[in-house]
Amino acid sequence: MNRDPTRTARSEAPIFFDSNVLVYGYDPHENVRRERALGLIAEAMRTRRFTASAQVMQEFYNTVLRRRFLAAADALGFLELIAAHTIVPADANSVLRAIALQQRYRTSVWDALIVQSALDAGCATVFSEDMQDGQRFAAIGDAAMTVTVINPFAPGYPAVGPAVHEPRSAYAIPAPKRRRASPHRPR
Repeated sequence: MNRDPTRTARSEAPIFFDSNVLVYGYDPHENVRRERALGLIAEAMRTRRFTASAQVMQEFYNTVLRRRFLAAADALGFLELIAAHTIVPADANSVLRAIALQQRYRTSVWDALIVQSALDAGCATVFSEDMQDGQRFAAIGDAAMTVTVINPFAPGYPAVGPAVHEPRSAYAIPAPKRRRASPHRPR
């Protein structure tokens, strides 16, 4: 039986963030989702519940650079900020467990790696827009250890709590710097 208090006090358990939620925090075209994402990230950091994985960090960096939401230095700055929180590494055993999850739940290998990282960290929730909202995953070999996917952008999802209305915390997420248009690069 797992005696970890985060598994019994589910409301205090770590929260795992998929890369898509982090990317929305810097998407200049999605104002409502950006504010929701930034509020969730800030609150999770403030309460020391923010959790991600090395995979999420890589996906975030690649996406914000490819879509030109952030300059490389700003993306690295955000990754340094989240690196101060719980970041789940991947190893051979976690990959094998993720593949077993992928086979059981018939999801993508990449989503299974996210879910396995969340289970490894003792998270109760994965914030993700890409996976099925409300889907519950049980750990291979420990059906009592579960994680539920929540789409924080779904209609009817509760508004971000009081942290959005509180003064900026010490974990304020840096705003992206505006880049000047280069005459040599098409916009």
